[in-house]
Amino acid sequence: MRIGLAGCGHLGSRHASKLAARADLGDGPSDARRLVLFDTSADRAATLAGQLGVTAAPGFGELLDSTDAVVIAAPTVAHAALGIRALEAGRHVLVEKPIAVTLAEADALVSAARAASCILMVGHIERFNPAVRQLEGRLRTPRFIEGHRLAEYQPRSLDIDVILDLMIHDIDLVLHLVRELPSRIEAAGTPVLSGKIDIANARLSFPGGAVANLTASRVSLTRTRKIRFFMPETYVSIDLAARGAQFYRLAGGATEPV
Repeated sequence: MRIGLAGCGHLGSRHASKLAARADLGDGPSDARRLVLFDTSADRAATLAGQLGVTAAPGFGELLDSTDAVVIAAPTVAHAALGIRALEAGRHVLVEKPIAVTLAEADALVSAARAASCILMVGHIERFNPAVRQLEGRLRTPRFIEGHRLAEYQPRSLDIDVILDLMIHDIDLVLHLVRELPSRIEAAGTPVLSGKIDIANARLSFPGGAVANLTASRVSLTRTRKIRFFMPETYVSIDLAARGAQFYRLAGGATEPV
């Protein structure tokens, strides 16, 4: 399979390194054409391609012409335009989170994928975190969920707010694990260092009775990625950064590990 990568910045370079190392994408240096890079900065794409021994395309159209599937790791504002163009060309697409800036753009991407009968996947990687995998089959109906995703300030991804930048991971996990859409949403946030919301809190109430309270910040001193689940007689704490989970039983006024 020939893979194209659009966007050679922070996340794009990570994708490129992983893809270049994939044995099933080629048999050696002669198969460098199986990974093709594109960036609006031709120099950046050429530099990364040179480091990895792969090919850089002069334009997004040329990338589409020489690939079967595309990874989009460009700034979020470009996700919809690039993704729709790739899907309309019959290319499968993995787009970095968030899927798009607006709901209308996200809907347009989904519609384009359906019309082309192509796969569209969003890079919600936390679903594959070993800590989350430990919950499979062990997480009964949660009653209360509390999540904290805090990060130090970084001068990137400032084209979107902290909800689309960071909290989107935990929103995806909650929806994935609760398996229903919220019936009520309450949220508040404020800009601190950028022109967009840098710290936010959201409370999601679900028809089945579950409540999720999520906090995200990109202006914190330390990095935290934790979610806690409270269920009848059970408490689960997962540390997504440490990639581990702890299970406790609540019985007789005492808490004991399971």
